[in-house]
Amino acid sequence: MVQSEACLELEGSPKGSILIVGAGSLGSGLAAMACIAGFNTYLLARRTSYDRVAGGYLFMPGPDSAPEPVHPKVVLCDEEPMEPVEFDLCIVAVKTYDTESATRALSNLISRNTIVMSLQNGIGLVQIIRGVLASKHKENAVVRSVTSHGFNWTEEVCVHAGAGRTVIGPYGSHEKEAASAALMIQEMGIEVESSLDMRKEEWGKAVVNAAINPITAIVGCENGKLEQDERLSRLWRDVVTECVKLAPQDLGLELVATQDLVQQVILHTGPNRSSMLQDVIAGRKTEVEHINGAFVQQAEDSGRSAPLNGCLVSLVSALHPLG
Repeated sequence: MVQSEACLELEGSPKGSILIVGAGSLGSGLAAMACIAGFNTYLLARRTSYDRVAGGYLFMPGPDSAPEPVHPKVVLCDEEPMEPVEFDLCIVAVKTYDTESATRALSNLISRNTIVMSLQNGIGLVQIIRGVLASKHKENAVVRSVTSHGFNWTEEVCVHAGAGRTVIGPYGSHEKEAASAALMIQEMGIEVESSLDMRKEEWGKAVVNAAINPITAIVGCENGKLEQDERLSRLWRDVVTECVKLAPQDLGLELVATQDLVQQVILHTGPNRSSMLQDVIAGRKTEVEHINGAFVQQAEDSGRSAPLNGCLVSLVSALHPLG
């Protein structure tokens, strides 16, 4: 691991220490909020994003706010591990398909008491993280969180483009650790709800992502247009209907309540560019196969069809870079 010059030594913080894994829009935004709140904040970055954040960067707490400088301690993923640091919380904020490699990297940085929290899109992330940690002979508590907060990089500024619902809870175990993680996130200035049924929250958030992200990526629009354009409004509602029918029945997802949830996310994050749109603009691979593709897989496993989700997977995948 390689650290930026400004953060060679661990400095004490009365609020504790947080490691955020992933220096994309979400990870950089969370790191900025943690810094402002007074946490001793580390940001684990890949080489492709290291230069943008290593010397500090500007953060706008809201779309109309003045930018302010933040300086998390940036760590570069590399061959040589650092000595474990007493992090209180490690937030995994990488793309779904990077979860295994990111967990291997963070396993070299955390101590046995560090709470690991998945704050990602997709299904089954806790199981992946626990599996990798177990292979490294680590038994850290792993908890789950979902959020609808939106962050964008605009030129050299990270912008908090929209607030939303954030839910944190245990995934089968570790209620105490989930409560501790929730407290730290609240101290960062993010309102948190607690849940003992994070599997349901995870699938509910997957429906939100499946309805919003691919449409904005294909059309090239901000979230708010999905309610401003009647044709797009009908489309996302049809996607929600298909997803709710395909989600595991024991979850009890209700169509009207889920449509209301998606609508609220659209309205509260109107200026936000979805992560999938940001990936398309940047020429990166998206998470569509892990979001809409999860519902296609559900359909295949149960002998049903998912025509809308299948179509969205194909259309967004066609926008991926070749190779």
